[in-house]
Amino acid sequence: MAEEGRVLVRLQEHESKPVTLDRATARALKLRFGNKYLDIQEDLTREGSNTYVLTAHQYVGTIELDGLRIVIAPKAPTNNLFYMLTYAYDLPEFREEHSEIDESEELFEFIVEIFAGQVERLAQQGIFRSYVARQENKPFLRGRLQMAQQVRRDAVQPGRFWQESADYTADVIENRILKWTLWHLSRAEYRKPQLRPRLRRALTLFSEVSLTPIAEADFDRIVYNRLNRSYQSRINLARLLLQHRSVEGKEGAVAFAAYLFDMNKAFELFVAHYLAAHFAASREPDQAIDVVIQKEIWLDASERERVRPDIVLRRDGRPYLVLDTKHKKLQGPPDEGDRREMLEYCNTLRLRLGVLIYSDGSAKVNHYPYSGEMVWALRTEVLALTGSLPEFRARCQAFAERFAQTVAHG
Repeated sequence: MAEEGRVLVRLQEHESKPVTLDRATARALKLRFGNKYLDIQEDLTREGSNTYVLTAHQYVGTIELDGLRIVIAPKAPTNNLFYMLTYAYDLPEFREEHSEIDESEELFEFIVEIFAGQVERLAQQGIFRSYVARQENKPFLRGRLQMAQQVRRDAVQPGRFWQESADYTADVIENRILKWTLWHLSRAEYRKPQLRPRLRRALTLFSEVSLTPIAEADFDRIVYNRLNRSYQSRINLARLLLQHRSVEGKEGAVAFAAYLFDMNKAFELFVAHYLAAHFAASREPDQAIDVVIQKEIWLDASERERVRPDIVLRRDGRPYLVLDTKHKKLQGPPDEGDRREMLEYCNTLRLRLGVLIYSDGSAKVNHYPYSGEMVWALRTEVLALTGSLPEFRARCQAFAERFAQTVAHG
């Protein structure tokens, strides 16, 4: 299929499809996206036809190369995936407000449009400004004299003053994050022709702000208060967009870019943050339940080997239940690798119950011997991502209530 002069390939998670590619494109695709994001294998049964079999992994989204666009769709409906992301990236206001996503619409463009609209509304209200302290060595004094610096540096250079002043400016980290995200997104190609010019217009609203590369740690530097609270959802959207549109560059003569979600990670973060929100909303006054995500624990007393369970539920500050998410279908009993991994977690944390959570299949409770000393319970839960959004939301609510009952009656 062609799309505006491009070859368009549509895949679903873990689906395989034969595609005709020239060797330069196939090589660039394999070097940059092979193994981790896709399997790219030449079809030897069609020798000389330049046919390659593409197999998607757990990553969904879009890969673009010169003349080629690969769209990998999630098995979950797009509306359900976006709902999951509103928990994974702390975007509560979009759970109720966003319109239905057409299944033919790409999730990346949908989120970019939301971000553009949010930034435009923010700019209409007036962008955030704050006082920023600067240290300067100037021939005139306009700020507070830094005596120690003055004596050390300017004693031999009379007529200059080492000083600290405060500027009231829009060039602050909150605006730098938004500007960098707009600039980054404005370089992408979109199916909707009006989206790129819209991003460029939004970029001009931050003319007073430095265009500075943003690192992951910069998001955690922000302390929200009543003055910059309106930025929180915009910053969280920017984080979502920048984290997943991080693959771009050139492989030989072939330019490439990608926007890809790891569904394994999205499922894990959704389960953790959904449970955390549920427990916070229904907290009993005499019982505190905390959700701890991906905290390292030592397997042995000598602290030589560490593991990192997906989720640990703590009751009154102590580990109570360990959860491990699996974005795959449960068919029969969990496989040996999943059981052994959970056994390690329970053994290390001295817990009698571990729960494996799958995104498809049928659930049951199994019991396995634990270190030859006692019986530990392995419970399997399924949180299917299918169905309409109302059905999915009801399923999530019931899922969280089962865990609340487990903890309450444990």
